[in-house]
Amino acid sequence: MKDYSVLGFYDDSGQTFCHHVQAETAQAALKCVAVEYPDACFVAVLDGHVSEGQGITFPDYELVTSYSVLEQAETYKGNGVLL
Repeated sequence: MKDYSVLGFYDDSGQTFCHHVQAETAQAALKCVAVEYPDACFVAVLDGHVSEGQGITFPDYELVTSYSVLEQAETYKGNGVLL
């Protein structure tokens, strides 16, 4: 068994999540979360356990659009370069 972090959001509420799972494969980790949360929509599976503020940052508690980010300059400040 290996540690995975399953990233996604709940279809009903739009709330984002990062569930910690131990599974044989990344696909098995997705299945594990799907069984427990049938309304889950998946974005990615990461190796290891990451937690908010330690290896991953969510923009908010629910899905955020590019428009929202660009309109909230005080919240999303700073510069970056897309690589």
